[in-house]
Amino acid sequence: MTIIRTKDRPDGITESSWNNYVRHLKALYSFGIKHGLIACSQNPFIDVSVKQPKVSKKSLQPFQIRYAREVLEVCRRYEHCYNERSKIHPAWFWQTLMETFFYTGIRLNQLLHIEAGDINLKKRVFRTSAVGSKTHSESIMPIPDGLYPYMRQLIVAAHNSGFKREDQLFNVNRFSHRHKRTTMDT
Repeated sequence: MTIIRTKDRPDGITESSWNNYVRHLKALYSFGIKHGLIACSQNPFIDVSVKQPKVSKKSLQPFQIRYAREVLEVCRRYEHCYNERSKIHPAWFWQTLMETFFYTGIRLNQLLHIEAGDINLKKRVFRTSAVGSKTHSESIMPIPDGLYPYMRQLIVAAHNSGFKREDQLFNVNRFSHRHKRTTMDT
């Protein structure tokens, strides 16, 4: 029986999950064997780790970041000057989203769970929810100087759009007529 994910069995666990389970079970068995709590002399979890596939890093090169910033700035200026929607609309929103990822390094799921009331511009901090966190813990993060103008613009736009404290802050649907959903997801 195969429990690790394969092409034929896409519902299996990933290699990294398997190796994580193996590490924990290996440690438990080693402790049990060492203290005579388990009736076996050899750890069955030795040499059962699997090779994990090499995946490319999920980060952008500096030139890619510069290019994305330039494209978003052109779109923002176009919308401002011509009072028309650009291909990436609203550009100011997507700039804020990109700069938030750049300056904070938070995960997409964390960003999607930020509520309007989580931002404190006076103290220059924001709260990330435990719901969107990989570690399931809430944290307070600083708003760096480079991110502050974008975050301020987002909060002002949210206030002008009638956001409540518990409303999802990073929600393009609330700032664009092009999008029709009530919440934003991945």
